[in-house]
Amino acid sequence: MFVVIDIDRSIEFYKKVLELHIILDFGANKTLTGGLALQTVETYKEFIGKSNISFGGDNFEIYFEEDERAKFEDIKGALSDAVCRRYDEAKTYRDGKWVMFEPTDTDEFDDYMKLLAIKRKPNRK
Repeated sequence: MFVVIDIDRSIEFYKKVLELHIILDFGANKTLTGGLALQTVETYKEFIGKSNISFGGDNFEIYFEEDERAKFEDIKGALSDAVCRRYDEAKTYRDGKWVMFEPTDTDEFDDYMKLLAIKRKPNRK
């Protein structure tokens, strides 16, 4: 999920550059083809209970629904301690688990790719 200042401008960018299209529209949160989700900064501040958000960092957040949490547990032994610790420390809500990652070590990039693979829909060709 990307937190954006101008959701309409962001939608136009992803349509034009990556040819993505809106598949779910909840107003302040929109999901595009490929699973990319955009959230307005105002509603994200509300959700996390903080009024100050900085942009430009390398941090990112992955949302795990119930079935995705089970998939995480299946691959947990293949992930680094740091990535597992970040996941374990994140709060689980009734609708899922929101995990914030702050990449500092390029050795963890393979782990991030494994986590993103959990989010991908199977290719049904």
